[in-house]
Amino acid sequence: MVGEASLRFAERTVAAKAQTSYAFAIFAGPKVSSDLEAVRPGGVEIDLDKAIDRSGFPLVSLLAPVILTLLKFFHGYVHNWGVAIILLTLFIKLITFYPTQRSLLSAKKMQKLGPKMNAIRKKYENDKQRQSVETMNLYKAHGVSPFGGCLPSLIQMPIWIALYSTLNYAVELYRSPFVFHIHDLTDKDPYYITPLLMGGVMFLQMRMSPASPDNEQQKTMQVMMPVMFTAFSLVLPSGLALYMLTSYLIGILQQLYVNHVDRKANPA
Repeated sequence: MVGEASLRFAERTVAAKAQTSYAFAIFAGPKVSSDLEAVRPGGVEIDLDKAIDRSGFPLVSLLAPVILTLLKFFHGYVHNWGVAIILLTLFIKLITFYPTQRSLLSAKKMQKLGPKMNAIRKKYENDKQRQSVETMNLYKAHGVSPFGGCLPSLIQMPIWIALYSTLNYAVELYRSPFVFHIHDLTDKDPYYITPLLMGGVMFLQMRMSPASPDNEQQKTMQVMMPVMFTAFSLVLPSGLALYMLTSYLIGILQQLYVNHVDRKANPA
């Protein structure tokens, strides 16, 4: 392998027949963040780890190193990066359990408000402004947030992007196998098994979600979203598809728990 490097120094004015010198450090090797951080010539911190390209949104740039640190922590116990990704998913699901639980319970309440919302729409069919006001009053009276159902996705989206970034820049995971046919978690699944499973599980979870008053729109989303995410996952790193598959499987279990809590609180 042939590599190239270029150096750019700050401009200096040098007198005739005089000399000037520049001090710099060279590191030759893979961009392992811990190794880069350890490079301190003369005990001087030079922040060589900033050479790692973590390009992306500011939040993603902050999350990516945290995700890699967590993956390294779990890998230290299980010695398999795929299992470490599964444990990372469990950990994130645990710390986001409460807001997700509130969102799911809010969706159940909204489902029960369907008949009242339909009555409002019928009563104020020709007055959209009054219809919106009365609908928001109904939400407020029953402690329902119309945006609650979006919360789980809003929480997960930056994590997905940060994990994608991590799988792209972290040499620790390069060509790391999982099980069976997955020999590189940073590359796509060669047989597309993981993304197809993920799409099926995502479809099942969305089918289990409480039906909203806009039932026709929800039915369309229940088909379109899994198809779109599956199509994207076919070319994304298999490690990301593994994370999403595990996340949706846990989501199904949480939805079953919410359904149980709702039946217990509101027996037929």
